[in-house]
Amino acid sequence: MRPSPFPMHQRTPFRPGDPRLVRFLKFRFWAYAVRHVIGVAVFAVLIPMALRDGYTLSAVLLAGLALYGGFALVSARKMWQEWKAQERLSREKGS
Repeated sequence: MRPSPFPMHQRTPFRPGDPRLVRFLKFRFWAYAVRHVIGVAVFAVLIPMALRDGYTLSAVLLAGLALYGGFALVSARKMWQEWKAQERLSREKGS
């Protein structure tokens, strides 16, 4: 089989504790956090607008915010734990 001309395909796969994996997980966590902070801000802007127009729509938006925020927090917590576990493993391997 011919080697790939693309250098990214020649990288070794991530192993537990790999510093590249730690950097990737850290980036993924922060990108996720920023994206969902913006999402919550959108809900926060829409709710006062809905309060002026009608209570049904604002109740739906509040329920949506609660669900969205809850799921985002649970997912962010899992990402944080995965990142920190790999970081700890990387430190133990490096020592």
